[in-house]
Parts: sequence; structure tokens; C-alpha cells
Amino acid sequence: MKIEKYKKLYSLSADEFDLLDDNTKNQFIFQGSRNWDFYFNNKNNLENYSALNNVALLNFDNEEAFEGYLSSNKIIDYSLEHIHESDQYCVLIENHA
Repeated sequence: MKIEKYKKLYSLSADEFDLLDDNTKNQFIFQGSRNWDFYFNNKNNLENYSALNNVALLNFDNEEAFEGYLSSNKIIDYSLEHIHESDQYCVLIENHA
């Protein structure tokens, strides 16, 4: 499992994402499957965003570990979208460390 920690992430709805220019769209790091929001680590040209503090993005290499984590932990969002492009199952959690 790979862990990426962020002091701040910015969440944007799919509708707002569609309004962004291509350069900004290419900067998203994660798309959630729970609510289809897009997550960015920089708020450059973002408007109407929500900010999340002290979060971590967990990347699982296999579905079994991913499903096990989902069933037994509190999460903010998860993604099945990235499995097709990077063979990673992603979970966004609060980072208490």
C-alpha cells in the first residue's frame, strides 16, 4: 500500500470540474466514486471548492486489501475509477498521524 499525505486538499463537484480549462483539469489527483468529486492539492483556478485538512490518500494494489479496508475503517471517499488507468484502488481518509 502506498500512502500520500496532504496538509490540504480541495474538492470540486463534477459539475464544477466540467467548467475548468484543460490545464487545470489535468491537475486533479483523485476522483471519488462516492460522490464523483474531484480532488486537487492546489486551488489555483478553483472556485466553489471545499477544503479538507490533514488527509491521506491510500493506494491499494489489490481489490481484497481495498475491500477489507473499506469494510473496517472510516473513510472520506474512495475510488474505483483509477483501477483502469493505474491498477490502484484508492481510499481518502483523515490523517491523524
